[in-house]
Amino acid sequence: MPSESPDGACELLELRWDSEWQPAVREVRMRVFVDEQRIPAEYEFDSNDAVSVHVLAVAGKRDAVGTGRLDPVGRLGRIAVVDSHRGRGIGGMIVARLLDCARRAGHGEVWLHSQTHARRLYERHGFVAEGTEFMEDGIPHIRMRAFLQR
Repeated sequence: MPSESPDGACELLELRWDSEWQPAVREVRMRVFVDEQRIPAEYEFDSNDAVSVHVLAVAGKRDAVGTGRLDPVGRLGRIAVVDSHRGRGIGGMIVARLLDCARRAGHGEVWLHSQTHARRLYERHGFVAEGTEFMEDGIPHIRMRAFLQR
């Protein structure tokens, strides 16, 4: 189900892992998490990919610039935007679309582990921090939860 950003600069695609867009999702996550943040590649892809709904932000005809996923238990994750497209609201668009996916899937609440620098992004979408900061893959995180209205 594609949709475009208000300025037409980016289209969002909802897809399954076995779609033709999988290489594009992989590329975005590799660039952001493995290349930039130095997360080991073997940690980046897991069995949740095959059972999750993925959102891919595409600029132009086929330039993948962001992604995120929603797994079957209501966890959002792997939300990333390539450095050249940050600051344009793409991350917020991805989060909003994942929340729509969660509502349609019947989730009453969702949760995530936010990198602490991204906390405000999630707060703008109704997430509230729970507990204390912790380290995950060598990066400070905070657990966050949002209750969804149907």
